[in-house]
Amino acid sequence: MKSWPRRLDPDYNASKKDILAMQEAIMQVQMKTDNRYHELNNKIEAVKSEMHREFAGIRTEMAAIRTDIASMNR
Repeated sequence: MKSWPRRLDPDYNASKKDILAMQEAIMQVQMKTDNRYHELNNKIEAVKSEMHREFAGIRTEMAAIRTDIASMNR
């Protein structure tokens, strides 16, 4: 018979310490995931804001061009 660590034995009942260690590991992974999500979300919001500014500038330029074209046709 192999000398498995007790925790790998299917008949082994997890101790409170084992459960707390697992909960800690899960919370650390969640925290990393949440931090990464917020970081990416902030970057996406920054890109969206830049796009809105660029589009506003393009709209302004298009309006000026339309005004120039309209004044040429008069």
